[in-house]
Amino acid sequence: MTTIQPSNCPVCLKQFDAATSPFGDSAPTPGDLTVCIYCASFLIFEQDLRLRLMTEQEIGELPDEARIQIMRVRRAIKAVSETATDGANGRRKDKLEKNDTRRGINPAALMAAFAGDLDNAAVAMTPGGIEAQEVAGQAMFVASATLPKEMLHGCTREKLKAMGIKFGQDADDLFVTVQLPAGWKKQATDHSMWSDLLDDKGRKRASMFYKAAFYDREATISLVRRYSYNTYEDGSDDEHYRVVIKDGNTVIHVLGEYPRDDYEAREKWRSKAEAWLAERFPQWQDDMAYWD
Repeated sequence: MTTIQPSNCPVCLKQFDAATSPFGDSAPTPGDLTVCIYCASFLIFEQDLRLRLMTEQEIGELPDEARIQIMRVRRAIKAVSETATDGANGRRKDKLEKNDTRRGINPAALMAAFAGDLDNAAVAMTPGGIEAQEVAGQAMFVASATLPKEMLHGCTREKLKAMGIKFGQDADDLFVTVQLPAGWKKQATDHSMWSDLLDDKGRKRASMFYKAAFYDREATISLVRRYSYNTYEDGSDDEHYRVVIKDGNTVIHVLGEYPRDDYEAREKWRSKAEAWLAERFPQWQDDMAYWD
């Protein structure tokens, strides 16, 4: 989406201050064509990037490809205007009150409709629809026998296999089917994009990210170390951070605290924390160490 000089549609008089290209990120230039997201009128950017209505002659003189494209955009806008989701139960309504429809149209909805994906267009234009889609995606992922295919921060299939995880076929472009060891499970966190992989003792062994929003799906997995430190724990008051050593999520030692705005002190405490761990757990940086 590109910010533009505020301009009103000459047909419906709605004001615009941004424009979106369905063919990629590009800013409008004089002479470019556009379609009003509210009334679906064909418009053209003038020299000052204000909008005027295209004439029938101008539309008729367009190359076939350009005319087909703006007709597709017009159909997408009209499709979005006539489609919505009844948020709680996902049922589609054929018509909305005019104000509700116009308030719901946004670039994500328009792009989905332009691609012919009216279900996700309805999701995007429903207040809270994307968030609900991400919550539902997290629930489906946690209940499934899959893990993300993309592995970060040194996580590999070989390491996961060494933990006892068995791999099957790819489930789709993001996930692979797996069989977890007895007692292991996936567990949702309080953030709809993050879930944990827990072992049979309830210890977090991996952190998993899944963004289920239809326009930007992504999933990753990374392993966690058993022992770690945190230099940003809440201190004795609002002006200080504590520096702690952790076994999983449990604090096992407090090293000290420092003023929140003292970067040099934080770096010193970071070095002290790493030295403390290195003395007691020499392999603390190995995400496969100390679990057994």
